Amino acid sequence: MSILSVFHNTDPHQPYKVLTHADDIRTTLAEHGLNYSPAGIASPPRLGTGREAALQALGEQVGQWLDAQRCQTFTVIDVDGDTEANLWLADEHRYACDEVFVVVSGRAQLNVRCGDWVCALLGEKGDVLRVPQGAGRWLSLGDRPFCLALRLLEKEGVLPVFEETSTAKEFPGMDEL
Repeated sequence: MSILSVFHNTDPHQPYKVLTHADDIRTTLAEHGLNYSPAGIASPPRLGTGREAALQALGEQVGQWLDAQRCQTFTVIDVDGDTEANLWLADEHRYACDEVFVVVSGRAQLNVRCGDWVCALLGEKGDVLRVPQGAGRWLSLGDRPFCLALRLLEKEGVLPVFEETSTAKEFPGMDEL
């Protein structure tokens, strides 16, 4: 079950609201300028199999997501217990283009700063979240990460810009909500 927790910047320890119904999650995220939708993933690839095996298992679906989201490039996050390779994702960063986060298998918490609010979506298989350019975002994979996800970007060659001063670490991570 997907869960959306919405925090005000002044109170990072207590969510203002917590939602579990997909329509409520979609509506609330839309109010904050984020686009949330489900993606049908019939048989997700096995985590830890690596980028090429995951892409082979997903087949044409990757190209369909790229087309549907008007994106040009993607990266694969494949984490089964290994936290070191993706630690940079936990630091607040921004892109100069939209990013689409697709949870293929497992779970991940994507946090997005929306003005005075932080939306923390604990997503699962099939959750798709489009984050607009310039919005601060960070990812929590928990103490025992188990996630296969795609990060689609509108433009190739766009690098993350990290926030020098960020309160991201003050907000609860996936294991704390």
